[in-house]
Amino acid sequence: LGHTISGLSISLSDLGNGNTDTGLFGGTRGALISNVGIIDPSITITGASTYTGALVGLAQDTNIYNSYVKSSDPTKKITSGSYVGGLVGGFGSGTLTGAGTSIISGSYANIIVEGDDSSGGLVGAVYRYPSGYENAIVDSYAKGNVTTINSMAGGLIGLVDSGNDGHINLNNVYATGN
Repeated sequence: LGHTISGLSISLSDLGNGNTDTGLFGGTRGALISNVGIIDPSITITGASTYTGALVGLAQDTNIYNSYVKSSDPTKKITSGSYVGGLVGGFGSGTLTGAGTSIISGSYANIIVEGDDSSGGLVGAVYRYPSGYENAIVDSYAKGNVTTINSMAGGLIGLVDSGNDGHINLNNVYATGN
């Protein structure tokens, strides 16, 4: 892997607007991220926060290749409000004019994820607007426990919000953990 970051630590309190977009990259639009590894991150966001992931908080029209998040230390975890994922908090396409596909490929997360709701081992929430745009997760996986206080905990994805005639393509993906 090309770039490795060890010990990323983020600790924030919600500033009152409930939209914090937190990660190594808080938000991306039309980005390409490849060959990035994050080892032993510790991310704690308190309050009504949204979109938290170790690599990207909110990835819009973004392609992520061969990247990972991992920790064998149970005190290192990702804890936030809604849309919490090990790799990416919110992931989707169709937000930029002319953009059409968002992909996560050859990537994984092996870390504990805790959220209020819509929390997943790899991605907290996947969305797609409008019709005609696509998301795909291929050759990727999540390991580690995922817990929520309210609802929608998924080993791989916490919530798929497909909007108008939307869907996500999953190919050669899996999740383990509790």
